Formats: sequence, structure tokens, C-alpha cells
Amino acid sequence: MDTILMVDGNFVYALVHAKDSPFRVEINPRRLVSVTGQITGSKLKKPLEVKEIAFMDDPRMIIVPLYANPQDLVKSSGIELFQAPQNPFLFDDAVVVDVKDSRFGQTKCLRDEKDGRYIEVDERSFAFLTGAFNPGKGDLVFSQKAELLGIMVNGDYAFHVKNLGGRIEGGSRTLLGDSFDADKTNTLLRDLKKKLSGLSKKFKY
Repeated sequence: MDTILMVDGNFVYALVHAKDSPFRVEINPRRLVSVTGQITGSKLKKPLEVKEIAFMDDPRMIIVPLYANPQDLVKSSGIELFQAPQNPFLFDDAVVVDVKDSRFGQTKCLRDEKDGRYIEVDERSFAFLTGAFNPGKGDLVFSQKAELLGIMVNGDYAFHVKNLGGRIEGGSRTLLGDSFDADKTNTLLRDLKKKLSGLSKKFKY
């Protein structure tokens, strides 16, 4: 799957949609036996090992902490590290990036009035800058300052990137590699699927 790397102080991480990962919960979860992971890129001299992941309060969103010093990472690779908005409540125009085909368009975003975990992407006001596309799961939503506002959960709504530390699902930390616990993880995925079913329909499909 494609992703960007984020930074918060000295904490480097990735935030991804689970749809293309072993940890998808929208369809019947896979029965996992073993999981390892790494992040690669044309600028990285060597892959970054993924040692663990955790699920957010929307279980389709996975946070991936990376044990890397951000200054050293930028110096050695020249890779760009993105940040969450300094003021996550101040936004209007936004840029939606189709990560698969590298297309993007500008539109307006609104914080959902009933559930502040999500922002609505207004398809009606899209100005396509590199060819038309339909926003979809996993596409990235950036502010005009190139801060990551959200990740699309469907064609209309995005998971709002704010207060991430306080939104990690309790008990969802999952170690990978030799420390992977298959029984615990498979039970967790079943529980998260049930939680997802409780979301408002407009955020699910």
C-alpha cells in the first residue's frame, strides 16, 4: 500500500487505511497466522521495519509507529515528513490526493456536525487539477499548508487527523514479526468488525 510518513516532535509514524493490509475489518477479517511488515521507498537507503501497529477509534485506520529519528531520516534520505494540522479545526479549502494514480483536486471540507471524528469532502465543488477522479478509501486530504487533514474512509467522508494519541483503540496494540500473537489478533479483528458495524451508515459506505 502507498503511504506518507508523518512526524510529531521526535515521533515518526504512518497513518493508513486498513483496506489493503492484512488487518482489514470491513469485509470478513482474514484469519492471520503471521504478519511482518516494512516500509520501502525510492529515497530510503534501507527498509524501515514495522514492529507494531495499533488501531484508531475508527478501526479502518491504522497507526504505524516507526522507530526512527526524524532528523536522521530526513538527512539520510531527503524524504519529506508531513505533519498533522497545528489547528485541526481551522480549514476550508483542501486538496484530495488519489494516492494510487497521483491525481489531485481542490475542494471544500466541512467538519461533520454530529461526529467530529470525520470531515465531509464536498464532491460538488471539486476543481480537478490533474484530471477527474472519484475520491475513494485511502485517499489523502491535505490543507493548503500541506498538512494532512484526513484520510478518506469512503467517497464522501474522511477520518479527521486530530488528537491521534487520544484516539487509539484501547488494547489494540499489535506486535508484528516474531512477537505476533495470532489468536489475540484474530479475536481483536472480530471485535473491531463489530465496532465498525455500529458506525453511522454515511461513514461506512
